[in-house]
Amino acid sequence: MSDFTETFRRAAQSFLDACPRIQYEWDSPLTLRIAGSSPSGFDVKLVCESYGLYPYAGSWHGAPWDAAIWKSETLAAAVREFLQSVLSPAGGLRVRYSNNRPYKWTLEYSFEGAMVSEDTGLIFFNWFGRRSEKVFRNEWAAT
Repeated sequence: MSDFTETFRRAAQSFLDACPRIQYEWDSPLTLRIAGSSPSGFDVKLVCESYGLYPYAGSWHGAPWDAAIWKSETLAAAVREFLQSVLSPAGGLRVRYSNNRPYKWTLEYSFEGAMVSEDTGLIFFNWFGRRSEKVFRNEWAAT
């Protein structure tokens, strides 16, 4: 394992050890899956490779955190901050629907002390369909 992957594993495990109610599993030594806290929550997955960390939340996926940019101390703090925000009511996953089919996902989470939101979505969807929206929130880290 590289220093990047070791730092990720240690930071994630120390966060999880501090929150014993969180239901999680390591699919591999470097893939962490955390179940949503309830039907109104969402699953979170972090996949770490030697070259980057890939965040997922429900059907949302973000840009990788590049190993060439992140240093050990800042990566550890960022992993803990990300997990704290997406596993508590502070963060959320906003899903937009067209005719009850999801087409856009927006994750709201904390990054360097500020709340940010990132979108991912489909290029092709029913533009003229009836629009609706639902916000999912976890409550793991809050309890």
